[in-house]
Amino acid sequence: GVASASDIDTALRLGYRHPMGPLELSDLVGLDVRRDILNSLAEANHGAVYGR
Repeated sequence: GVASASDIDTALRLGYRHPMGPLELSDLVGLDVRRDILNSLAEANHGAVYGR
């Protein structure tokens, strides 16, 4: 099936009790910030790849 961005955010807020869905968070902080966080995590974990 196909879910809308709103459906995904609602599922994670309700199902996992996240305060904000991942797409809402991306809208708030920006995709460049999310990318930088993932790059920092990969560097700290010796090149582990996140989000692929």
